[in-house]
Amino acid sequence: MCTDDLKRCPIEFTYPAGSETSVSLRGDFAADGWSTGVAMTKVGTTWRATLSVPWNTPVQYKFVLDGSNWV
Repeated sequence: MCTDDLKRCPIEFTYPAGSETSVSLRGDFAADGWSTGVAMTKVGTTWRATLSVPWNTPVQYKFVLDGSNWV
């Protein structure tokens, strides 16, 4: 939960782990978000990354598996 004056909120993105060796998150949450990914960390059977995203604004994103497979 964040207050209106902060205008950004931490959001956790998750992806179920499979046979991939890396997962990055890309999207419109940053000016270069589609070209520069945020590396996700594997915790148990789930890849995770927490980002600060604009408050009350839809975010479009994709996962990139092993550097080339966009999901």
